[in-house]
Amino acid sequence: MVDHQENQTSQTDRIALFIDVDNVLILAQNAGLPFELSLIMEKVREKGRIMFAKAYADWTADILQPHHAAFRQNAIELVQLLISKSAKDHKNTADIQLAVDALEMALSDVSPEVVVIVGGDRDYVPLVQKLKRYGVSVMGIGVEAGVSRVLSEACDSFVYYDDIVPPALEEATETVETPLVDAYQLMCRAIDEIEKRGSRATGAAVHAKMKELSPTFGLERYQMSMKELAESAMKADCVTLVENPGSDFILKTTPNAIPTIQPAPELENADDTAASYRNIFLRRRIPLVPWRDRERLINQIWERFLAHEQAGLGGISLDSLRRILLDYVHDYDLKISDDMVQKLLYTLNFGQCFNTIKSASRGRHIDIPGEVHEQLYPVREVSDAIRAIDREYIKTIAKESLRLNYKAVFELLYGDAIDNEHEKEDLLTKLKEMCGEVRPQTALGIAVSKAEEEEN
Repeated sequence: MVDHQENQTSQTDRIALFIDVDNVLILAQNAGLPFELSLIMEKVREKGRIMFAKAYADWTADILQPHHAAFRQNAIELVQLLISKSAKDHKNTADIQLAVDALEMALSDVSPEVVVIVGGDRDYVPLVQKLKRYGVSVMGIGVEAGVSRVLSEACDSFVYYDDIVPPALEEATETVETPLVDAYQLMCRAIDEIEKRGSRATGAAVHAKMKELSPTFGLERYQMSMKELAESAMKADCVTLVENPGSDFILKTTPNAIPTIQPAPELENADDTAASYRNIFLRRRIPLVPWRDRERLINQIWERFLAHEQAGLGGISLDSLRRILLDYVHDYDLKISDDMVQKLLYTLNFGQCFNTIKSASRGRHIDIPGEVHEQLYPVREVSDAIRAIDREYIKTIAKESLRLNYKAVFELLYGDAIDNEHEKEDLLTKLKEMCGEVRPQTALGIAVSKAEEEEN
């Protein structure tokens, strides 16, 4: 079901499309996603008419051979990049060429009204800012793991490629309960902004304002129409929805925008709740590495860092860490897929466990694929890195769950791997601390946290 207001995009907008092929294709494959150009084209055509399209890559590369036909069938000009021995120079060649062409197009007599950049590099931020000064709207598309947050917020709108890929067949049969706390809070902010201007908060107006407040917001992520999302927020006691026969529905925030904190009957059981949490990971295509294997793999990484330091060999690149772990998994016959290894490294990256500066005391998010070959150094002890992984897993749950059930989170993250009662107690104490750190300290979060504390 799709609401009429969601399809009211202007089909007269002239669009110029620029695709950083290496960025989106390689990142999609690393994230375990199929690369389908048709999905990108369909999303872009929702914005208007494509008047111009270019794709930048080393088109002689074997990895791109199967995709030539799809690009040509969509009348996309294939731009051959100058091949460099340096992976980083190669990347910069794409960025520079794309930026030059986009600016030239924006300043031409037939300038586009919308420029779509498919890529997630932070380097595109100056281009986006310049295009907006010229009055051109900018839409971004990129694989979530490699998208710079600065870029996504600079664009007028941003779509994660992950969200437009249809679920795999084995995932389609799963039912997913997602209270969508972040979306509810964003909806309440949008309603307040609209009402401050003295306007009515119709469904279409709220949807548009949510996109304005958060360029990365998209209904695709929640697999809902705007009305379905609003009805879900109403069930959580965040908003009220008033039907308006013959016109769009109207939304209002509840007095305190505090959701009801009683769990749904089917989620009262910790096992059922853990299953609903597991579905979140399935839907977002995040493979959970079993607890004992997480420990072994992260310990292996830190042992290699220490060995390199003692041998005076410097740091280790993210790409080298991936190969090290794949070799370890193979040598010890662990039941860990290549995708699990890749996502584990991405999760360590999101947890800011590394830095490219050896003397740095704080970690930072490494640009992928831009810095994938840069030497990295650990900024945490191994125990803190393991905790950072668990915290990132909890963040994933908290983004889509109104409540954090400690027992269910424990079951999901540690399962039956813990037999020692003392270790169980220690892990549960740490888990409660992490849940407290992760849950946003908003009126919504505080109310829910109090209820959780009483129940748990």
